[in-house]
Formats: sequence, C-alpha cells, structure tokens
Amino acid sequence: MELIGTIITYIIMAYCVVGGVSYIIDDRSELGQFFNDGLYAMANLFIPICGLIASVPFLTVFIPKYIGPIFNLMGADPVLAAAFIMAPDCGSFALAAEIGQTPDLFPLIIATGFMCASTISFNVPIGLSMLEKEDHKYLALWAP
Repeated sequence: MELIGTIITYIIMAYCVVGGVSYIIDDRSELGQFFNDGLYAMANLFIPICGLIASVPFLTVFIPKYIGPIFNLMGADPVLAAAFIMAPDCGSFALAAEIGQTPDLFPLIIATGFMCASTISFNVPIGLSMLEKEDHKYLALWAP
C-alpha cells in the first residue's frame, strides 16, 4: 500500500514539473494557466491551515483561562471549544492531549472537530476565498 502512495506522489510531482515548465516556456498556454490556477488554489488552502496550526500554542493558554470556565459551567470539557474551531488534523487533537481534562472524551473531540470545525475554520473561509464575490451569497445560503 505504501508503494501505491509513493507512485501516486511521484506522478503528481511529475505533472507539477511539466506544468511549471509549460508556464516558464509560455505563461499564456492552457497548461501554464492551469498550473498558475493550481498555485493560487494552494495558497488559499495553505494560509488558513498554517494559521490554525500556528495558533495551537496560543490556544493552549487562551482556552483554559478564558473559554474553559464557560464550558465548565455547562459541565463540558473546555477542550471542546478547540474542537469547534479547529479540525483534529489542524491541531485540536494535540490541543486536546495538552489541556483536556478527560482522555475518554478524545473520540468525541475528534468527531466534533471533523464535523463542526471543518465547516467553520476550513470550508467557509476557503470557499469564500475561491468564489467570485457575486457567488458568496450562494455559499452563505447553501443553495444553488
């Protein structure tokens, strides 16, 4: 299975090189334009994800001190606050391991993070950055 993943990675890398060379030779070519569009799409993905990952040390202090008491009043583990705004693969699982009060809640934190945080911190900002301004209303309404 690892071999298949490695082969797919090399195929993707080869196509990136072909697209880059095409863009260098003629930036108005169709392949060069697709390469450039891919770079812009990756930039829209890169910035929010890196921002979330970089905020984990700050949230390790902020959540227990300011958000934690509110969640404690409701009888919830304060680390759920991180799961609402950050997906587990972007750092909420590491945050849960750091400040979580009960390790038994880790499956709940992961489920909450993948369902709620993916929408709040990923789909909406990236969707807005990739859509034209006149299409933002459709994303907000979740309608065609």
